[in-house]
Amino acid sequence: MVDPTPLFPSLQSVGDGSSGPPDPPDDDMQARVAKLESLAEKTGERLNAIERDLAVIKSNYATKADLAEGNNRIIMWVVGAIFLAQLLPAVLKRIGL
Repeated sequence: MVDPTPLFPSLQSVGDGSSGPPDPPDDDMQARVAKLESLAEKTGERLNAIERDLAVIKSNYATKADLAEGNNRIIMWVVGAIFLAQLLPAVLKRIGL
């Protein structure tokens, strides 16, 4: 089996009974925390933008109920127009026009 410790020096402490790899120096930790805080701020800004976009979508676009109601109205108009087109000639004949 190949020994991975030359490629991954942090694995050297895994087998010696310690709790894990050694802690990084404090300067490195401060830089990492600053980077994470910056990332969290950017993520918060992106989340706010997504929430705004979602609010616009919810306010401007049709829901399933709106579409179903519109479809029902269209169907009623078409049925009414077909019914009227079939009925109108017979009524006009009866009246004598």
